[in-house]
Amino acid sequence: MRSSLLISRLHFVFDLHVSKRVAFRPLARADAFPFFQATQHPDFNRYLLWHAPKTEAEFLPRIDRLLRETMMNQAVVLSICDRNTGTWLGTAVIKPLRNGLEVGLLIHPSRWNTSTVFAAGQGVVEILLRRLPETEIYMRVRRGNVKMEKIARKFCFEPIAEEALPHVDGSSHPVDVYRLNKEKWTEYNGLDGY
Repeated sequence: MRSSLLISRLHFVFDLHVSKRVAFRPLARADAFPFFQATQHPDFNRYLLWHAPKTEAEFLPRIDRLLRETMMNQAVVLSICDRNTGTWLGTAVIKPLRNGLEVGLLIHPSRWNTSTVFAAGQGVVEILLRRLPETEIYMRVRRGNVKMEKIARKFCFEPIAEEALPHVDGSSHPVDVYRLNKEKWTEYNGLDGY
């Protein structure tokens, strides 16, 4: 299946699901403001392929790029929100990779070491497995990001390859490619449709 067709099939799927803690909705330009606040935490950008933006105006083009990728069926970009308050908690980015889809999570630092990371990650993976059971699911983790390596393994992702990705400054950084082991995945029962 062509990757743009695959992505277009997913655009509205996430709007139909909620967990006990989080809800998903399409990324909006207004999300740039809480997202920018997340980037001001010293460790947030440490393993990303960009530098911390100094101003909101500097950050807005990054949001606009994500919105363009969504409109062009190159990615599904979701805001992860608190189910009860609607507060922005993070972003999930789903893009074509190899013969399947890559899942990336950018969670607000105030929610690190909380159940938000697991509720969001398990929810995204479970929805993909239910809608596209034959599709391979990947994660790429920058070398040295111990927290994400642990999360990948907890979610039953296994390392399969190494790559190098370019940083915005032109340098190259090694990443490990993980693929979901579907046989080890335990169904996530924390999702409801609505």
